[in-house]
Parts: sequence; structure tokens; C-alpha cells
Amino acid sequence: MIKVMITDTIHAASHSVDTIQALLIMCLWPFKTAHLSDDSSQFYCSIATQMGLQLGLHRPNQPYWPLRHGSLNVKPSRGAVLHTGHTNLLAAFDSPAIDPVLSQLCRIYYLLMQLLWEISANAPTPTGLVEPSARLVLVREYREQWTRLEEQYLTQANDVVKISLLYSRLQLYSFALLDDVPVSEDRLDLVREAEATACELIELTYGMNLSIASIHTRRAMCYAAFVLVRLLQLPYYVQRELLHDSVEHVRQSLSTAISAPDDINRKAYMILQDLPYFEDKPRSPPILSRMGDSIFYDALRVYWEHCLDRQLPQEYLDFDGFDWGALGL
Repeated sequence: MIKVMITDTIHAASHSVDTIQALLIMCLWPFKTAHLSDDSSQFYCSIATQMGLQLGLHRPNQPYWPLRHGSLNVKPSRGAVLHTGHTNLLAAFDSPAIDPVLSQLCRIYYLLMQLLWEISANAPTPTGLVEPSARLVLVREYREQWTRLEEQYLTQANDVVKISLLYSRLQLYSFALLDDVPVSEDRLDLVREAEATACELIELTYGMNLSIASIHTRRAMCYAAFVLVRLLQLPYYVQRELLHDSVEHVRQSLSTAISAPDDINRKAYMILQDLPYFEDKPRSPPILSRMGDSIFYDALRVYWEHCLDRQLPQEYLDFDGFDWGALGL
């Protein structure tokens, strides 16, 4: 019934700020899914953004063309939620009309989008990823920017902001852990920081009830687990027992959110049971084209290769309908 209501609302003749807020809530607490491709969060987020543009929320103080059923009086404080396309976005975050927590989150994701674009999407390579030596330089430069951001704006942060901050920093460090970066002492400091950040993120989210928490919490926790798996595969000294314990904590948390045999939480739970003990013996090229999620997809590649070798069930790999057979093994 709720899905029908959402469809009717999306296709309605006119929309409101309430409609946008409802769609954003659905992004944080989506329906249970068996595959990532079934998750409508990104779809709803895109529609909410487009509705915000149509209502003029990105320019709350400017007149805009009235919709079919007359213009809507949108208060600047509510319109400030979507500053899409703002020419002075960072200055807008200082507006007293914006909730302080929202302002902190905006700053975090503004910087995250900048680094994802520069490091993993805009290079003249087939994957869009900057080559390893230049990438490590960029990772360290953005690490300094994160430090300044924390010191200036995030000294007082609640758990929601902390999760977003750690999750974003971990995506930055993941670029130093990818398979194409040569093993050397040059990235040892980034390995250490990735280890500490992932463990801190898992410790922060471990006590949360994933069955009622927003999906962002579960995604951040799972991402941290896959980063730890990658660290266990690298030939560096890491606190292996601590890392295995942290991955097990993630599995314990995921078990509380499993609602069906084909639940995506159960698939992640099963994969993380064996993956930390699998050695990466690449029979196919590493997956480097998924921006901040490359480390996640490449971990699934390792799991898939072992499934073939040991004739293990492969149904848990169907996270998002990805054709693992296309890897050419």
C-alpha cells in the first residue's frame, strides 16, 4: 500500500515540501530488499532533488514560476534543506536558517564529493582513477582538508555526524588500499589510519539496533568491514585479532536485521563469515571503476573467485544483479 501511495505521489500534478521530506525519509528507511538494485533510495533522492528545483528550494529568496495549482509559500528555513546548485554553497552552510547538524553533514559530503571526483572520476584513464603515485599525494592532501574541517566545524558532533565523517574519511583511505597501488612503506601511514578509522566506525555503530536504524548506518558499518577485509589481505602488519573481532561485530549486528532468507543483510552476513580468511589470488583484473565503492566490489570479486575454486554457493553474491560471470574467469 505504501509503495502505491509513493507512486501516486510522485506522479501527482503538483508537489510540496512535505512530499520531498517524505521521499527523503524513504531514502533513509527504505523497504527490505534482496538486492542492491531493488533499493529505491537513489531513485527517490533524485526525484526529491528534482522536485526541490521545481519548487525553487535551491533559491528560497527568489521568485519562481508557480506550479499548476498556484504558487507555494516556502519558508527560507525549509527551502535551505536543498541548496542544489547554489553558487556559494560553503557560505550557505553558515546560514543561521540551516540546522547546525545539517550544516555539518553538508560540509562533510561537499568535501567527499570533491575528492571522489578528483581522485576517482576525472582522470584520463579507463577507470577514471588517478594513477597510484599521484593518488597517494591527493589522499594525503585531502586528509589534511578533513583535519581542518574537523577542527573548524565538527568539534561538537553527534553520532549521525560522526558516522558520516568516519564513513567519508574511510572512502578517502580506501583509494590507497586498492590493488593497483604497489606494496611499499610509502602508504604505511594510510594503512594505519584506515585500520583505526574502520575500527572506530564499527565500535561506534556496533551497539545500534540495525533493524530500526537508518540504512546509512548499516552501509557505513558494512563498508568498514570490507575495508578491514582488504587490510587483512595486504602484506602489512595489522592487528589481525582485533580486525577479525571487528568484522565479527559487524556480522553480529547484521544478524539482528535479517528478516528473510534472501534478505540482503543475510547475504552480507554470510560473505563476511568467510571472506576475511580468503587470500586474493587474482584470476581477473581488480575492480577499480566504482569510485569509493571499488574496494567493496573488488572484495566481492575475491569472494566469487573462491566460490568457483571451492564450488561454494554463489547466491550470496547477488547483491545488485552484477554479472560476475562477465569478469571472464
